[in-house]
Amino acid sequence: MQPIEPDSEDAKARGDAQAVTLHVVPAIYPIKMLANKVSGSVLVEYIVECDGTVQIAKAIQQTNEEFGQAAIACVKKWKFKPGLKAGIPVRTRNQIPLVFTP
Repeated sequence: MQPIEPDSEDAKARGDAQAVTLHVVPAIYPIKMLANKVSGSVLVEYIVECDGTVQIAKAIQQTNEEFGQAAIACVKKWKFKPGLKAGIPVRTRNQIPLVFTP
């Protein structure tokens, strides 16, 4: 038995869908890092709730804790069309890399 890809025609026919980003709030560059022209990146893992909000987000990789905090704060403000399973909204786990460049 082959797993069905979330965006395959079979998944769409069953009413399955990934969460879709509707509104993105940019991260605020930490002032100290910007003043010192420090670059960095963060890999954020987050849960899109059934109502399209993000309540849980964490930095699973970060070059600096200040960048991690800024990335988490912005992702928690994002809004989504929630993922679907058989046409019903479900919580979905996602990851996104954010890069900070002065």
